[in-house]
Amino acid sequence: MCIKFRTTIIIWITILFSTFYIYPSETIRLKFPIVDIHSDYYYKILKTALTNAGFQTVIEKIDLPSQRAKAYLESGDIDIIFMIRNDERDSKYVPIPIGLTNGLIASRVLFVPVGDSHIYENVTSLEDFQNLDKIVGMGAQWFDVKVWEANNLPVYKHSGEYTLLFGMVAQKNRGLDYYSTGFNEALDELERFGSLGLEIEPGLMLIYERDYIFYMSTDAAARYKTQIDSALKLADESGIIDQMVREYWAEDFHILDYDGRRKIYLETPR
Repeated sequence: MCIKFRTTIIIWITILFSTFYIYPSETIRLKFPIVDIHSDYYYKILKTALTNAGFQTVIEKIDLPSQRAKAYLESGDIDIIFMIRNDERDSKYVPIPIGLTNGLIASRVLFVPVGDSHIYENVTSLEDFQNLDKIVGMGAQWFDVKVWEANNLPVYKHSGEYTLLFGMVAQKNRGLDYYSTGFNEALDELERFGSLGLEIEPGLMLIYERDYIFYMSTDAAARYKTQIDSALKLADESGIIDQMVREYWAEDFHILDYDGRRKIYLETPR
């Protein structure tokens, strides 16, 4: 048995022992928002992590419009929510800093006009991609804008409804060459916008550092942050999160060939 494997086993045992010793019979009660079609995935991660760590849980699902969920978190009407991590949210809410999708939202694939994928087939490095001098369309306030600019990639910043960018790329006469989207969003968006004349470029993936994490309300964090943090760490270390990611997005991994794509790692601004 190698040293790294023995060390990992010791970590798991320590976490489990500490969890059971400190919180032997505590029931964790949480209100969890259902805001979109993927909410159940995050619910299952939370439920599975806590159950596997030995906790009794009562997690109430609450259907909410996504725009209201953050206000509910601030008021304590819900206890926990999943959001893409950023500094502003870290300062407003209580973060549980364990990534929940293995960074799929920051693993970007490209929507391009039908027939244009060949333009990218010889790209194997950031320099190659920079040399194409292709312009991406992005929402003006997106974090992605900072990433693209930090990597010397041209960006068109759109102040209107982001869905308009798909048509602007497809038209090929608006000065935009592609649209970048998260790996775990691509097939849903292809179903919605592919008929405009778009295809998913089949070979590239541009990756930066970002992921969904859980944020807690102040009151809920005072009661349960330590327990939830330790349970999610255990789920991460044991490979449970990776397994759940691969199972939930199995079709996406297969159709979009996650493992076979040429991956270009971008500098992530702080």
